[in-house]
Amino acid sequence: MDVRALSHAQWVALRDVGFGGELPTGELDRSYRGRSTVRNACAAELALTTGMRLTEWSTLLDVEVRSEGAGTSLVLEACAKNGRRRRVYVPASTVQTVELYRNTERKSLVRKAQASLRRKLPNMAVVHDVDLPAGKLVYTLNGDERRDEFATIPPETRRVLVKVTPGGIEPLSLFVGRGGVPPSQRRWHQYFEEANDRLANFEGQVPMMSVAVTPHDLRHTFAVVMLRSLQARAAQLERSRPKHGFGTISEHIIHNPLLTLQRLLGHASPSTTMVYLRYVDESDELIQRAFESWSDNERDYASYVLAQIEAQRP
Repeated sequence: MDVRALSHAQWVALRDVGFGGELPTGELDRSYRGRSTVRNACAAELALTTGMRLTEWSTLLDVEVRSEGAGTSLVLEACAKNGRRRRVYVPASTVQTVELYRNTERKSLVRKAQASLRRKLPNMAVVHDVDLPAGKLVYTLNGDERRDEFATIPPETRRVLVKVTPGGIEPLSLFVGRGGVPPSQRRWHQYFEEANDRLANFEGQVPMMSVAVTPHDLRHTFAVVMLRSLQARAAQLERSRPKHGFGTISEHIIHNPLLTLQRLLGHASPSTTMVYLRYVDESDELIQRAFESWSDNERDYASYVLAQIEAQRP
């Protein structure tokens, strides 16, 4: 696996210039004709700050990313690789970005898609009840009524979930396109290609990676930043521990950066996660610079995730 991690400056350029349509100076590029800049930048930030795969974040339901004035967590299963269930934390700053998208572009896209959604309604899965406390949906698909946990709903069903309200037809997908259904994975790759092409127009004016950025590079960035932060936390805990004794096996597992990262990424085997460890070891100076360029909020985020994992242990 070729691990490629963005520096903070490279990420900001991708988000603001590549996806956001800004100029390198930070001003709005009035000649930019791209669509759904808020949605695309929001999706990229969600990928970067959670480590989710494209198949995971692109199929999220709107109800899964809750807005409660703080960070939130959600469970992945049916959309995760090999159906491996895991919990993902979405930091507060990313939830705020999702809220901005919800209240602007998403509302506009849904409103403009009403005619298309009405035509598609006979083939859609119509939701009758959203049970947020239980994390379940009641819906009818192909004449059958179902009650499923959010996490167990497969991608193909997620694409066609809608709720009929007095104000119109509301898709349940978080990310929607012009027809009211979520963009395909192929379309998301096209969005990234377009962002890379735009960055190339400003070569020498913005920090760029040597190759085009892909959705999976954002997952790599999350992994590298998290691993370095978890290593720093583990070293701090080791220094604060009493000098006598060896600790329990569970303590070693909880505070092991590699095993923690394995759980966060949803890897079946630690050997897959070890690729990141080798990358950090072999490119220490490069990754250290990349890591230190991220804000203190990212360091706090790593500590929060680890605390959440510890709190969830029986």
